[in-house]
Amino acid sequence: MRDKVNLNRFFRFSATTLVAGMLVACSTSNVNPDTGLTDDPQWPEVSQSDIDSGRVGRVVPRESLATLRGGMTKDNLYYILGTPDYVGAWRSTDWNYVLRFKKDDNLENDTVCILKVTYQSPRFEPKIARGFYWKPLSPANAVCPPELDFKGLAYKANTQTSHQKHL
Repeated sequence: MRDKVNLNRFFRFSATTLVAGMLVACSTSNVNPDTGLTDDPQWPEVSQSDIDSGRVGRVVPRESLATLRGGMTKDNLYYILGTPDYVGAWRSTDWNYVLRFKKDDNLENDTVCILKVTYQSPRFEPKIARGFYWKPLSPANAVCPPELDFKGLAYKANTQTSHQKHL
């Protein structure tokens, strides 16, 4: 009987935690559902120790990154970049990729950035990429993406993040 009571408590706690987590995750996106753009991107937390150790940050060929365009579908981006590292909750309007740009074999010389791709509201099918936003992780004052020309995208930078929006 005692095991049954403990099991019920466990399931109630698990269900409550799951619902609370879903509500928090759903409320963190501030992407305009009609345009698929934002003026204030919300960034996932990435551990500095994971960055320094090389545990996070995929290396994507620069030629592949240069093919990114507003108007691509989620399937197109999945093909180019793979599975996103951070995705919002159910019906997410943004995907986040941690990318590592190598200068040499020394991890300390790498530039690590987050690429956030925002999409129009889930009510539109297929989901179309509208915004590309960059945030430097290491070094904190890096230019992201380093040495890339994104044709068809406007480039706007400020002290916190680099933004690229489809025009």
